[in-house]
Amino acid sequence: MFFSREAIDAIDYMPVTQQVKKRCKWLYEFSTQVLAPLPGSPADPFGGARVDINALGWALACVSSRAFRTRGPSHPAALLPLVDMANHSFDPNAEVLPVEGGGVGLFARKKMSAGEPVLLSYGKLGNDFLFMDYGFVMGDNPYDVVQLRFDPGLLQAGALVANVTDALGAPLDLSPAAGGGAAWRGALLAELGLVGPAADTELRIGAAEEPLDPRLLAAARVLAARSEGEVAGRGAARLCAVDRPLSRGNEEAALRAVGGALVLALGGFGTSLDQDLALLGGSLPPSPPAPAEGAAPAPAPTSPLLRLPGGEDEALAVRFRAEKKRALQRGLARVAELVRAASGDAGLKQTAGAGRAPKGSKPAPSTGKGFGGGGKK
Repeated sequence: MFFSREAIDAIDYMPVTQQVKKRCKWLYEFSTQVLAPLPGSPADPFGGARVDINALGWALACVSSRAFRTRGPSHPAALLPLVDMANHSFDPNAEVLPVEGGGVGLFARKKMSAGEPVLLSYGKLGNDFLFMDYGFVMGDNPYDVVQLRFDPGLLQAGALVANVTDALGAPLDLSPAAGGGAAWRGALLAELGLVGPAADTELRIGAAEEPLDPRLLAAARVLAARSEGEVAGRGAARLCAVDRPLSRGNEEAALRAVGGALVLALGGFGTSLDQDLALLGGSLPPSPPAPAEGAAPAPAPTSPLLRLPGGEDEALAVRFRAEKKRALQRGLARVAELVRAASGDAGLKQTAGAGRAPKGSKPAPSTGKGFGGGGKK
């Protein structure tokens, strides 16, 4: 829950880094502004004992790791002594249940042998919560995701990375106003909840059930549409149907833009997954290859993240960011799968109303760069 400055830097994932800093800020302010003046005052509930930031942090950690809502999410949580001796698993062999008289009990869910670890499920939690509240992460966590904030510029940048072009070979314009479509694109993006005063722009990538956020693909389909007719009559539910393309041209453009956006997100980390795994294995990542004769020497890696973890909390932070990269890779694998499916679907129509090359000329070929490869466009 509480980390050194080096460990906070090693997290390298802004949503959690900000949350950890907020907790530290709250602890400091509450302990200095509220708790420090209490001793000797009529409002002191601690009998004169001084409760400082360390004691408050310990208490918060206890509540976070030992409180269970045994009677449902709408009921208050209860502190359960010794429950932290049971580790977390998504395939638990025990569970905590309420019993008569207001108590709780620990019950086996299957036959257990003497000496076998008692495992509980703390819930269907991603690594963000496990990392911050319990101090561990789960490898290949099916509920772990990477949070991306929607912005049309994200998909436009992704389209540039993936070299998505229109029928004339020019970079595909994915701005909402492209081709005078601001009104109908804006209306559909609002229906998806991605723009407007009540918008929820947080997208989730990497969940095992569906690694690709349906709203991200839906937005890409809307922005890749060259005419209102391509999306007319298709509401949010239809646009969010990941495995139901609108047309071949629209789907390939949308998927490649999404894939490019995920590549940009992956490149936003200060290290690669391979580098993280090397650090966790106790070795520094290999140096860049020697330059050719006469060429300028390659710069040595200077990122502060390319250092061996200095303690358990730093190693935990490296494991955490490595799992975030795996989540993005799951998203990219899903994009590649959908690209192959769209390319191989003989019954999928080309985009209605797509721009055509001038008569007598040949449209520029689609680039081979991108995600999923294979298949003629």
